[in-house]
This record gives sequence, structure tokens and C-alpha cells, in this order.
Amino acid sequence: MAISITAKVEGFRRCGVVHSMAETRYPEEWFTEEQWAILRAEPMLIVREAPDSPAATLSDSEKPAKRKG
Repeated sequence: MAISITAKVEGFRRCGVVHSMAETRYPEEWFTEEQWAILRAEPMLIVREAPDSPAATLSDSEKPAKRKG
């Protein structure tokens, strides 16, 4: 299962990532459980489960850089 994140405002930042108004899918292991809780609670983001599809989920080279901590 992948997680889809869509920002309500282009360039909104949360958990060290600049989020887009275009849907972006991440594998569940991309963020920590604590980060997922923060992202799901953020009213400026739409976070939902999405079917895992290689074509729809970001490849490692396309993913924004993860910030440690």
C-alpha cells in the first residue's frame, strides 16, 4: 500500500518535504510512524491510502531528499 499526499497550497512544507498540489505517492516506510501521524493531522495536507502501483509510486530517484531527525 502506498500513501498519497496532496498539499492544499503549492510548496507547503512538513516533515522536511516540500509538498505539491499534485498528488505524490510514497511507500509507507518512507516516513516514520511519528511523521505519518504529523502528516495525517496536518490540515494543509490531504493524506490517504492509495493502491500500490510501480507506475504511480515515486521511484527512489524521484523522491525528495529525506531529512534526518
